[in-house]
Amino acid sequence: MSLFSALSLGTRSMQAQQRAMEVTGHNLANVNTESYSRQRVAFVSGNPQTILTPSGSFQLGTGVDVSSVDRIHDDFLEAQIQSEAQDLGYYQTQYSNYKILETSFNEPSDSGIANALDEFWQSWKKVAAPNPGDKGAREEVKVKAVQLTDTLKQTYNKLVDLQKNIDSAIGTKVIEINSNLNKIASLNNQIANVPIDADANDLLDKRDQILIDLSKQINFTATLQANRTIDISTAGIPLVVDNKALLLSTGVTSKSLFLEIRDSSNININSSINNGEIAGLLNLRDTVIEEYKKDLNTLSSKIISEVNEVHHQGYDLNGAKGIDFFLGDSASNITLHPSIKGNVTYIAASSTKENTNGNGEIADKISGLQNKSLLDNNTYTVSEFFQNIISKQANDSSYSKKLVEGQETLLNGLKGRKASTSGVSIDEEMTNLVQYEQSYNAAAKYVSTINQVIDSLMQMI
Repeated sequence: MSLFSALSLGTRSMQAQQRAMEVTGHNLANVNTESYSRQRVAFVSGNPQTILTPSGSFQLGTGVDVSSVDRIHDDFLEAQIQSEAQDLGYYQTQYSNYKILETSFNEPSDSGIANALDEFWQSWKKVAAPNPGDKGAREEVKVKAVQLTDTLKQTYNKLVDLQKNIDSAIGTKVIEINSNLNKIASLNNQIANVPIDADANDLLDKRDQILIDLSKQINFTATLQANRTIDISTAGIPLVVDNKALLLSTGVTSKSLFLEIRDSSNININSSINNGEIAGLLNLRDTVIEEYKKDLNTLSSKIISEVNEVHHQGYDLNGAKGIDFFLGDSASNITLHPSIKGNVTYIAASSTKENTNGNGEIADKISGLQNKSLLDNNTYTVSEFFQNIISKQANDSSYSKKLVEGQETLLNGLKGRKASTSGVSIDEEMTNLVQYEQSYNAAAKYVSTINQVIDSLMQMI
């Protein structure tokens, strides 16, 4: 090996160690950067030179090169994190909205449905005895009936408002999803422009973090391409292809808002969304809240029909046959008959019209509806049926909270494994830095020595 070849060997060694120190510094700088994957320099010995001599040939090493800067990363673990993030997004959305449902029912409280029902039934007892003709007791029936109908309608309307708020939340979430889809498409473009034999480590880390964010929002399948770009699809419908994002938008039917793909003939993809925050919102709006509305309507309809049926059997203070006490057929439109609201003498509390005050038997019969099994094939009383609604809501809320806590524990465990695999250890990096520094200094000393030899030879000429 010539002296100039030896000088080149030392210089290459210095360059390799310098690159290693730069990577170490980059690692240390990103010790607290979320989703950063530790990088490691891969050294490779240089191609040897073959030296021919009269006695034969032999090879001389040419030093060291940096073959690559590797990203310490577990693709399988990353896929697990993305999958579990979808579940967490779904559960968190469910739980946060179940807490809002609690405030919609406002139970137990003096202003809730349960209390309104109890006071309504009790008011009829005061009409039944001792004086069925007492207008003061009848006024109380009117007041408690209005209180009950208002409470039922208010609770129902709160559920409708929650569905509308969820529509708004879906619209906001679509904007966030589109932003992430655009970011992935942009990063795909940047990654594709990096030579395939060069590292794109930081770009890949950024994309992985966005994929985790997107996972919480919507279910999708990611397909890695040969040029390191990722295609995103949901239920076979493309969302990102190479460097192009196919964005979501929202459409509105006569009933509710739905998701669609822009530039794809307005494909409704609601049925394809089965995980993530969007799926949680859709399930709450279209299934959970609809069931509560249905139960409230069933409850209200039964109150209307049963009270009216008994009230029709009675006579009011004018001796006339009882009219409908309630109007409507659901929680959304239940109301006290305007004639009764304007004049309590129309309350038919008596089973006979033979005397002015009546006998109060009909009032007593309506009061007795409180303890009569009327709902679910005559299994539950009105109050029991409503308590079942509240119990279901409380149980669903408690269960969703446990799901969130369990999923957070699982996801944190996976992130801990990722940190132990891909995270930066300050102690390890400092050890490497000292090692690279010593190697650099040794190479620099080697170069200095070769230079001195060359200088000495030049002076001899």
